[in-house]
Amino acid sequence: MRTTGAVAPSGSWLARRLAAPLPAPGGRSPLRVLEVCAGAGTVTRALAERIGPGDRLDAAEINPRFVRLLSEALRTDRALAAASERIRIVPESICRTPLPENSYDMIVSYLPFMNFAPDMVRSLLERYMAALVPGGHLKLRETT
Repeated sequence: MRTTGAVAPSGSWLARRLAAPLPAPGGRSPLRVLEVCAGAGTVTRALAERIGPGDRLDAAEINPRFVRLLSEALRTDRALAAASERIRIVPESICRTPLPENSYDMIVSYLPFMNFAPDMVRSLLERYMAALVPGGHLKLRETT
């Protein structure tokens, strides 16, 4: 499971719960959101429904098959297509993706941390925390 973290996609209920910390658009500053392990786009869709015109969603996915599915969904899925100008697919490992300090208001991660060595988990979590703005949200979902 080097490029696939879960054997089944998230359900829409869980996806909505993960997206819930995003305040509704309007009356707030533009937000930057990072989704790690976007998969086929279930959580991406829930996030897309909550991002506003000035917001940005970076969806990181290492598996080429899921990158293709997600790219297609940006054209064919109603919610994703409506937000496609604000969604950027990052087709690489989050371990190699630059994460500038204070660059995201929210990070949603599906990385299967149990499949990683403790040092790698610590390093990734430190990168996440550094990439979050003060007061930002980190949502983790462990898959086993």
